Amino acid sequence: MRAVYKDVTSSEKVTDEKLKWAEVLCEDNMTTETIVEFQQRLTKAGVYNGPIDGIYGPLTERATNAYAKSKNLPTGSRLISLETAKHIGLDI
Repeated sequence: MRAVYKDVTSSEKVTDEKLKWAEVLCEDNMTTETIVEFQQRLTKAGVYNGPIDGIYGPLTERATNAYAKSKNLPTGSRLISLETAKHIGLDI
């Protein structure tokens, strides 16, 4: 008799999904000068090593979420939460 094998894929629910609303920096406050200051503060915090160019691109977004996660602040948004901005010291 020959052994018979089959692949089995399973899923396990680990946590319930939670939706949390967070206020974010509006487009009026997302000026080049504000983003430059934010990038400088992220660099000083040790989570950003990209160019200080005033562009909120993928590197700045990843650094924002890394900073927020390390401080137990809201994460997951493509924008900067007001809580994160205030925590890092932006004057908005």
